[in-house]
Amino acid sequence: MKILAALVALVLLPASAGAQEVRRIEIVEFGIYTRDLVESQRDSRGLTHNTVANEKLAMSTSTVPAQLNLTFGFRYRIEGAPQEARVSLRKVILIPAPGLKSPGGTQPVQRIERALELTIGATSFTSYTFDESWEMVPGTWTIQFWQGERKLGEKSFTVTKQ
Repeated sequence: MKILAALVALVLLPASAGAQEVRRIEIVEFGIYTRDLVESQRDSRGLTHNTVANEKLAMSTSTVPAQLNLTFGFRYRIEGAPQEARVSLRKVILIPAPGLKSPGGTQPVQRIERALELTIGATSFTSYTFDESWEMVPGTWTIQFWQGERKLGEKSFTVTKQ
């Protein structure tokens, strides 16, 4: 019986030794940013997905004026183990009512989701930029990170009309 228990432990050890545990998202800084646009792609809903570089915090704030080309967001770190392991997470942006209604769109968008591959322990950046006037919806915008059905963290911003 002892031999069977030892064999079971040896079989299970590699699976648990390599297990990844994501505890939470720690927000390092947040606010309004300047950044360089590297690439821009428009999806079928008319929303632009930007790849950016050289993000710099211009103002630490949770209140964001609705202005064209304004970027708001945060720098964050994934807390967990083992360090440098790759994990699959989901970023969700919740947009206040009535949502985003692109000129060619049929339904307003109140939720944007994107799958991401990220590294435990690494600092990353996420943001939203008002590329079009119809995107500047006042109210509470929330950026969340999820692993499966578990919310790891979020940050809300209040967008105000000028």
